[in-house]
Amino acid sequence: MRRTRLLATMTLLALMFTVVAFNNPVRATASVESVESGWYHLRNRSTGFCLDDSSIGLRAINCLNNGYQSFWLQKLNSSGSLWSVRNYMTNACVDDSFQFHLRATACNGLPFQQFSVGIYSSGGYLFMWFQNNATYGCIDHSYAFGLRSYGCNKSVYQDWALER
Repeated sequence: MRRTRLLATMTLLALMFTVVAFNNPVRATASVESVESGWYHLRNRSTGFCLDDSSIGLRAINCLNNGYQSFWLQKLNSSGSLWSVRNYMTNACVDDSFQFHLRATACNGLPFQQFSVGIYSSGGYLFMWFQNNATYGCIDHSYAFGLRSYGCNKSVYQDWALER
């Protein structure tokens, strides 16, 4: 009896620490065509942190649902496979290069600020991953390494939930 109760308590605690609650997820079919250009909050599937850009720089932190965490996702081609990511408050674009790494900087339309995307749904939520067209790295966030560009590996560290 005591062992069963302990096991149940441990299971409940594990669930509490691994479940990520999503505020206003976009619920849609998993296709590039199903997502429109617009303002979104991007929440990491693994950590639950949101992409954020401010005077501190580009980072992933607790979700605050403010303008620093609001990004304009813009389709750059008719197929919807190429996108740019621009912050509402700073008006800076997410940029990845070998020289400066993952950052937000003035928008210039160069391949460093263009991302190929993949979209899939899970549990009724829509997730995207972003692969840079210059470095081919994916936007990745984990507790161990923080926010970075890292080789695409289809892990939850590179999946971002779309929230309005």
